[in-house]
Amino acid sequence: MSTTIPRRLVYRALAAVLHNQARTVAGRTAKRSGDRRGERAEKHAAEKAPKRLSQTGDLRVQADELSRRIGDPRHYQGPGLDPAMLGWLSVLALGYTQARTEIERIAGPGAMAGVDWLDMPMVLDRILTLDH
Repeated sequence: MSTTIPRRLVYRALAAVLHNQARTVAGRTAKRSGDRRGERAEKHAAEKAPKRLSQTGDLRVQADELSRRIGDPRHYQGPGLDPAMLGWLSVLALGYTQARTEIERIAGPGAMAGVDWLDMPMVLDRILTLDH
């Protein structure tokens, strides 16, 4: 019995997390903030709207990229991924940068050097090329 998660499922899980995160970020509207925390919060949220729109688009692009890899045999051949690593990658995809420390620890010293942590396909590519 294998103790790793097949790559195809890794792509599917991370794509779903990124799609969900995009919906969550897109749902943070100025009106909703104002209804919850008042007029100042609504103004502050409205100022954040352009960045939030950009972030939502970026998350969707990354989710779509990972979704496309599900059906491409070139991307899911090879060893699977340790369940703990998938868990930490999911936490990272949800926007919790604290997961970087654990990902780096599991990957090994220097393995993640130079990676763009906001680019989940890049992070995953790096991890999947490491010797297991």
